[in-house]
Amino acid sequence: MIKNKLTIGVILLTMLVGMAFIPAVSAQTEDNYSVTADEAFEHANTRIIALIVTENNSEKWEGTSIDPKPLELYDISGQKLYYEFSVYNKNTLISRIDIGANKTLGSTPTHRN
Repeated sequence: MIKNKLTIGVILLTMLVGMAFIPAVSAQTEDNYSVTADEAFEHANTRIIALIVTENNSEKWEGTSIDPKPLELYDISGQKLYYEFSVYNKNTLISRIDIGANKTLGSTPTHRN
């Protein structure tokens, strides 16, 4: 179990380092703080990997899948706030992951059981 967590941790670290060195194909301007659904989906997948590596109950997250079509949550003025991804294990909804739709909201994704 510890060896699996270590292996997943090394894979996660390699992915994060690799993403830092790969130049963005469609770089955004500095005044564009929006996050696309595809970017949010990548963050949701990274969050699942982090949960597998760090949580004591990591078996819950192994074999899960994320619905790539998120629910988009807006504030009262119509600004997109979050993407809410559903997490399934064998077609059973086990959690949801919220990813900010705007980079100014912060980078910490949350999950709810």
